[in-house]
Parts: sequence; structure tokens; C-alpha cells
Amino acid sequence: MGRKKICMKVNETRGTDMATEQTPDVSETAKAKSFLKFQYVEIKDLSKQFLTVVAAVLALSVTFSEKIVNFTQAGTASRVLMMACWGLCLFAFVLGGCAIFILYNVGVRAKDTVLYKTLHPYRLWLWRSYLCLDAAGIAFVLALILLVVAGFLRILK
Repeated sequence: MGRKKICMKVNETRGTDMATEQTPDVSETAKAKSFLKFQYVEIKDLSKQFLTVVAAVLALSVTFSEKIVNFTQAGTASRVLMMACWGLCLFAFVLGGCAIFILYNVGVRAKDTVLYKTLHPYRLWLWRSYLCLDAAGIAFVLALILLVVAGFLRILK
């Protein structure tokens, strides 16, 4: 393994201070091992906990929907907001499940990289898993906002 020098500007306003740093070349196998040891485990646990929270919020909002928005007396806006909240929760749940499935495939590809010392493109799939998790998080936050707005509309009436 060779080492290469990296030069960095420390502060442009004071001049051109240069710092050198020795960094080793890292093989794809080492990167895959590192991913499997830390990132894979943490992302998988985070995803499972996220799915648990989304399912709990969905179940509680459906169970107590008459307390949050009284459907028999509520206006159209309150009902639409509540149903949109449930739809977004379901969407977040599905995206979270997709993220876990994609993450499983990423783990298989990374493990193959470690075992067979060949490059299996797991990083592109990892990016897709992150994208699903980010979209699920955004959908869940929007669902919570709609739930709060629907509750406020009931209070105002």
C-alpha cells in the first residue's frame, strides 16, 4: 500500500499555509468491512426503530381518530387532513420497508466484496436505501404536521 501526500490550505486570509497529511490507500475490501461493521448495523437498527414509530403513530391516530377529529361532526378539511396523514404514514412505512430490503441487498453485496475480493457495486444501492429513508422521514414529518393541524381545526370549531 502506498501513501500519498495531501496538501491543504489552512487559512487563505493569512497566506498560503500548507499542511501535509499522510493517508493510506484504502482498498474496497477494507471499505466494505468497515461498512458492514458499523454503518450497516446502525442503519438497519435505525430503520427498524423508525418503522416501529411510524406504525405506532398510525395505530394510535386511527384508534383515537374520534378524539382527534370527530368524523361525524368534522368538516371536510379535517377529514381530508386526517386521511392524508394516514396515507403519508402508510407511504412512510412502505418506504421504510423498501429501505430495509435494499439495505439487506447492500449488505449482501458488501459481504461478497469482502469474501471474494471483487468489486460489487454496493454504494449505489446504499445511496438508494438512504434516499428511501430520507423520503420516508419527510413523509412521516408531513404526516405528523397534518395530524397536529387536524387536531387544531377541531379545537378551533
